Amino acid sequence: MGKAFAKVVYWLDPDEHGVRPKGEAAPQKAPCELLAPGREGRVLPEEWEGFSLCARQVSWVSGSGRENLVLWVSDLPRKTRPPDYLITDSAFAPPALPKEKEARAMAQDPAYLVRRPAAWEAVQDSSAAAWMRTLGLPGRFEGLFTWHCANHANFLEPKFFVTENNRPAPYSIARTRRVCSACMEMFGVVGGDWPVRYVVPCPGAVLFAQMVSGRYYRVSRPEMDEEPVPC
Repeated sequence: MGKAFAKVVYWLDPDEHGVRPKGEAAPQKAPCELLAPGREGRVLPEEWEGFSLCARQVSWVSGSGRENLVLWVSDLPRKTRPPDYLITDSAFAPPALPKEKEARAMAQDPAYLVRRPAAWEAVQDSSAAAWMRTLGLPGRFEGLFTWHCANHANFLEPKFFVTENNRPAPYSIARTRRVCSACMEMFGVVGGDWPVRYVVPCPGAVLFAQMVSGRYYRVSRPEMDEEPVPC
């Protein structure tokens, strides 16, 4: 049996962490590259729009309050303070998942419509087709996009959740094929105020970070959670 998955996520002051050390490779296609086992690195504020595969998908960072911070991801926590978020394996199984009609309604939820970035909705046919080819996804993008929107909506205003420590713990409402930009939930950009959430990796995280398709990963805020940070 392999080593259990664990990643820590920090949002750091660019004045102290805004220079990439020599030898640290920047993620190129998508920020989820930093979730690969053994990978440590950062995304600088000016780099979010430059991802060759996921620039539109990560537009959620803009206006999130974190657009001027440095994202730093590693296998081990820093010695100075606990991480903002901890991502670990889990055996979570969703008690219920929405049907397509429910997903369409969730994609029109006012909480989602108010907070969605304009760039997220600005889907270009050529870019969508290239995205699907790169990730090996069959079918048409239009059918998937409703699920992408509904999934993010569930982390903004949960309709599908479990309760942990008397608080809602929202979870991904679809399997990997129908999920997009799961890193936004894992990095706390979408739904980051919930103490716990369960997130299925998107196809990019499976391809670039070797995360397990269909598995729910537990994302928690250590200062609000009872589980200790692994060392």
